[in-house]
Amino acid sequence: MREHWDSWFVDEDFKNLKARGVEVIRLPVGDWTLNQYGPYKDCMNGAAEKIDWFYDTAAKYNIKVLMDVHAMKDSQNGYDNSGKASDYNWTSPTNFTHWPIQAARWMGDWNKETWSYNHINFQGFSWGLRVHEALLQRWGAHSAFYAFEPINEPQFNPLIQQLQDWYRASRRLVQKYTANAWFVMHNAGNNDFELWNNMFRDDDMDKVAVDVHHY
Repeated sequence: MREHWDSWFVDEDFKNLKARGVEVIRLPVGDWTLNQYGPYKDCMNGAAEKIDWFYDTAAKYNIKVLMDVHAMKDSQNGYDNSGKASDYNWTSPTNFTHWPIQAARWMGDWNKETWSYNHINFQGFSWGLRVHEALLQRWGAHSAFYAFEPINEPQFNPLIQQLQDWYRASRRLVQKYTANAWFVMHNAGNNDFELWNNMFRDDDMDKVAVDVHHY
């Protein structure tokens, strides 16, 4: 992975972005970055040091960084970019089907027959907050640290109330460990903006943004 990281994004890329007037860049990270587990154990060695380099180089070119936790244990959406594409069936030696049986278990065990969760995975929520605190403790005070997004696209049958409570807890960590960084929350595929607009008091909405992905 080190060889890939070292060639995927280099100093010249920051230089070119700066020349084009780019002010903010998103940095997607996995929840395994500082505490490896399962299939990621030992194969992601060097990730934290590469992030150190990323922030330092961004600061060198006066570019700000939005850190986005893009992958969460057990998957928040079932997509491969969450770190785990669940579930799949091989239909031939070279082909498989995924989307009809897609699953994500970060929020809990989804029952496709009752169309509800058998149970809520509160351990997953707690794990996520521990990940946030570790990331913010390490990089939150960096001069290039501009914003934090606690999870990318948690949109597999989202439990909105639990997700909102989790967002509030994550924002408190951002307020604790950063110098007034933005808190960016994905709308979980729910475009009812009043739902998100009412999450915080009117006098407590500074540095909060909603992330909406249109495909």
